Amino acid sequence: LRDMFDLLAIDCVIDVGAHNGRFYRYLRQEVGFRGLVVSFEPIPILVEELRRRAAREQDWLIEGCALGATAGSAELNVARMKVFSSFLRPLNDELSRFEGDNTVQETVACPVRTLADVLPELRSLHGVRNIFLKLDTQGFDLEVLKGAGDLLAGVPLLQTELSIIPIYAGMPRYDDVLRFLETRGFTPSGIFPVEESPFPLLIELDCILINRAYLHAPGIPA
Repeated sequence: LRDMFDLLAIDCVIDVGAHNGRFYRYLRQEVGFRGLVVSFEPIPILVEELRRRAAREQDWLIEGCALGATAGSAELNVARMKVFSSFLRPLNDELSRFEGDNTVQETVACPVRTLADVLPELRSLHGVRNIFLKLDTQGFDLEVLKGAGDLLAGVPLLQTELSIIPIYAGMPRYDDVLRFLETRGFTPSGIFPVEESPFPLLIELDCILINRAYLHAPGIPA
């Protein structure tokens, strides 16, 4: 990821589904990224925690809302282990590994924005040019991508979760997400297991995809 950021001159990261800020720490400590990070997180208690931490940081903005295909409001299922919170209902039919951790404890109404609104705003207010879009929304990544509309063509690099075994009702399959992105000009650059899966199964992957329109940029080998 560090090499990709250098190659594409990434100057802004949109962190959709920030949870407790783990990806922000990874960007600063492991990737060495020093540009603007804009974290989107809809769970109020986590938003408060993130804003307290961001007050001591540079170039870290916290947006207390979700992103989706359309703007408005939606009910979020807040799980016992908050990393499993989702707009979708948890599903344990094919895999019981997360049962209990993904139990819904409450639902909260969350404001929802779209990338079609957010991207021009970030470019106008902060002058960012090359954005890395990271998605971790527990089965909702495709809805977030749909909300970008034609502006997705201006994103050089993104990361999304791909589900092999569905853990939420109605979530898209990995090949549905890949097909959507490939028809919009993206091609996989790296695929990595999200965590160690129970042998011999594979549950989900993180996939980094590059926009093919940027493959001919200066410095990128043919």
